[in-house]
Amino acid sequence: LVVSKPSTDQLASGITRALVMHQVSFSDLWAAMMAMEPAVAEGAAHSITPDQIAALEQNVSDSRACLNNPKQFCELDHQFHTILAEAAGNRILDIAREPINLLFHPAVSKVMTQLSQASSRTLEAHEQILTALKTHDAMNARHWMTKHIDDFRRGYEHAGFDLNGPSDIKR
Repeated sequence: LVVSKPSTDQLASGITRALVMHQVSFSDLWAAMMAMEPAVAEGAAHSITPDQIAALEQNVSDSRACLNNPKQFCELDHQFHTILAEAAGNRILDIAREPINLLFHPAVSKVMTQLSQASSRTLEAHEQILTALKTHDAMNARHWMTKHIDDFRRGYEHAGFDLNGPSDIKR
């Protein structure tokens, strides 16, 4: 018998299954993301390292290069938010946001493939967040993340998806 600390991915997988069984809606997921992601961005502005800024710069550059490839862009979007969560240095926020992010990811894929401007709007928000992080401007990082998550909800609704229907975990 070996006892070990479960990884964030292992924890997220179990919680994600529970959320699916409880039929959480996109609206539920969005509200949770709206509560967590701005706090993550604000925390990252206080504690981000030069290596993490470099990783985000590379991510933004790679995202710019694949604006017309929704699948790759979605993966980079997920990576951007993961780097931010690590940069925030708050393990509770990191662990809490991952299962929600796993359920949110299919919604991101849907919007990116349905709305042509979704990728460019996401990229703009990521660039603004990165600018705030480089200057350690916590309030501006929070502001742009709030705007980014809210904009995504509007995109989801504009694409005709049901905000109150059960979330879809299929990728």
